[in-house]
Order: sequence, then structure tokens, then C-alpha cells
Amino acid sequence: MSHVLRLGRGKLVACEDERPDAGSVSFHESNHRSDQGKYIPSADPIVELKIMKNVKRLLSLVILSSLFLAQFVWAHAHLKTAIPGDQAVVASPAELTLTFSEGLNLKFSGVKLSGPDQKEVKLGESMLMDEGKSFMVGIPTRLAPGTYTVQWHALSVDGHKTEGSYSFSVAP
Repeated sequence: MSHVLRLGRGKLVACEDERPDAGSVSFHESNHRSDQGKYIPSADPIVELKIMKNVKRLLSLVILSSLFLAQFVWAHAHLKTAIPGDQAVVASPAELTLTFSEGLNLKFSGVKLSGPDQKEVKLGESMLMDEGKSFMVGIPTRLAPGTYTVQWHALSVDGHKTEGSYSFSVAP
């Protein structure tokens, strides 16, 4: 009886010794192509079980790794809501409030507000609310009608940085 194991371009053929007292296996290389593309079972069912166990272990490791890494993706402070909101048309707001999915580090988080003329609007002091998840900054002057762009950057308390921008309009 012989079983074939493919190695590279050739095959390694395992041949069991048919003598009752032998119990050994010999190997030789073969370039015979009649078995190409066919599944040929292992010479030993225990080897098949070991292979399946290793495949299961590898699959489990991949799944656990992806779950472990997924928590790092969610650890970033993502912008959940903003007041005024993206594409909103509002009267001149007195403040900007950006709410994030994670707590922020105030020292390394901030916003810039650019007006219709692309010039930066001076903002007041910023503060954190709602367990550090809401970033609020005052707008000390009345905003003229037009479209404004908010550029924000945030550093979550666990050290992950995110940034983004959105626009809103002030009605005349």
C-alpha cells in the first residue's frame, strides 16, 4: 500500500512494507503525474488528526488575535455628535460641543474654526464635560453668515489620536 505526500513540484511516496514482521515505512521521490490534483490520504490516521488539531489551533489563534486587535480599533476616540452638526444651518452659535466615543486628554485635543473667508475664528477656553467625552469651546464673537469649517483633533485617554473636520452654515 502506498500514500502520496506532495512536496514542491514532486511527490514523496510512502510505501508500507507488506511483510507481517516488518511494520516499517519507506519513502522515495516520484515525478509521476497520474495523481496530480487528487486528494490522497495520509499513511497514518493519527497524522491526519494531528494536522486537523493544528489547523484548529491556528484558526483559534487567528480568531482570538482578531478579537484582541478589534478592541484597539474601537479604542480610538471617534466623533459621535457635534453641535452645531455637520451640514447644519443655524443661527450664530455661542459654543461648539463635540462628543466622542472615548474620554479625551484636554491638553492634546482641540478645534480650529475657519470662516467663509478661510480665516481662523478666535475661540474661547475649552473644557471637557460628560466624563471627558464632550469637548466644549466657546465662540466669544457673533459669527457672520456663511459656511464654517471645524477641524478637530483628539487624543483619547488611552493615547490614540484621531482627527477630522466638518462644516456648518450660519444663516443670515
